[in-house]
Amino acid sequence: MFMDHLGYIKLFRGFNNVEKYFPWYQENAWNITQIKMFQNWGLNVIRLGIMWSGVKPNISIVNTTYLNVMESLIDLYAEHGIYVILDMHQDGLSSRYGTYDGIPLWLINQFKRPPTILQEPWPYKKLPDWEGAYYLTYECSEGAQQLYENVSGAWNHWGDFWEIVAKHYGKKSNVLGYDLINEPPPGNFYTNPLRGFPGYAGRYNLLPVYDYVVERIRKYDKSTLIFYEPVTYGIFTPLSTSGWLGTGFGRVPGANRDNSSPSKSVLSYHYYCWILQSDYPNSTMPLWKKVLCDSFLLPTVISNVIKATKTTGGGRFLTEFGLCGDDGNPSSVNTLECNAVLDEADKHFESWTYWDGHFIDNAGNPIQTQVRSFIRPYPQSTNGRFVKQHFNHETGEYSFSFITNQLSNQYSEKQNLIAEIYIPLSVHYPNGYSINLNPNNLTTELKGNILSIYLSTDLRNEPVHVEMEIVRK
Repeated sequence: MFMDHLGYIKLFRGFNNVEKYFPWYQENAWNITQIKMFQNWGLNVIRLGIMWSGVKPNISIVNTTYLNVMESLIDLYAEHGIYVILDMHQDGLSSRYGTYDGIPLWLINQFKRPPTILQEPWPYKKLPDWEGAYYLTYECSEGAQQLYENVSGAWNHWGDFWEIVAKHYGKKSNVLGYDLINEPPPGNFYTNPLRGFPGYAGRYNLLPVYDYVVERIRKYDKSTLIFYEPVTYGIFTPLSTSGWLGTGFGRVPGANRDNSSPSKSVLSYHYYCWILQSDYPNSTMPLWKKVLCDSFLLPTVISNVIKATKTTGGGRFLTEFGLCGDDGNPSSVNTLECNAVLDEADKHFESWTYWDGHFIDNAGNPIQTQVRSFIRPYPQSTNGRFVKQHFNHETGEYSFSFITNQLSNQYSEKQNLIAEIYIPLSVHYPNGYSINLNPNNLTTELKGNILSIYLSTDLRNEPVHVEMEIVRK
């Protein structure tokens, strides 16, 4: 859970904005019309790619132009109430391995290359077209291993990057967190097959370098949240006594030096149902795949993530999901899979950032089927403990319940405010809505799309079970 300085629990909804090639930012990102759409839709966070190759195009050069351009975008988002998670994005490390330079090529070029027979694309004769094939090549896995083993001062260079970012953006009020690296590979599982186990890779490859990078960040920024990712498939299995399965994290990064680290750390995880990777998103989803994905894998992942963060402390955030988007066909992979993830996220009060876009087509118009699915009521700010939440995007019926905390003097500036609920009026309630509240002596106030709920003064000193239901008129 995320808590502000007044003790209110915050939830976040948004999407990813990552440009994987020069100039390392999406040139239409400054479109004010679209940003106002996001704000109106209750999207309050963007996972924004801040690219290592953009910040350090050369070992001795810091690209201040890129830093300033990204700062202008971050500030623009702040003006519209949108937070950012700064994401050091990579997939497959480098252009040397058949992808883009998430890790700068100048650093990769300093790594020792394997014998010719093991170089790219071994063990393939030709790199397959499917996403992620590069991770299985010997040279890519060895490149990751050298990154983790601090070859050629890799840790120092990685730390330099994050130090620059923290110094430049750390005081921005809307910078929610730093995502240390996107989808870290496990390392060289050819030379040590144990590294193929996600828990082993997390413990021995990821955690040591994460500790170092966090230490570098904390020299300049003591409080911004640290988002840390396991090996992607580590969330498909729970932590094991052997330490080979699960995330491999027995504690959060930086906790070896700072006992307060759990309160400033977030397990960043991604969910994609792997059995759908080869399916056409607009094709009919077979029942057996729906059962396996939505009734087994998805709840298993959420359960594993919850257990992992109970072990380490800290929060959790679904920073990627997708390869789907409601297309209006009720039986398609697009519709069924994304709605399943959204419903499960609602059930567990997960914050999320969708991967596949921002619900706007190439002409700048909203994709209505996606908007109706993704843009939902949710509690942006709550003074209490969540109990239950459910939304039916077809009927617009929404229910939410929570138990209030005892109000103290620190809340006086908000005058008994116990919750702020985002209500997508134009999307789901164009003709208005009816609300039922229990207890019935609660008061409400609607400003724009935000419904504020206030507790009567006589109930300030006791926990109150609040229930609300909203239906369309």
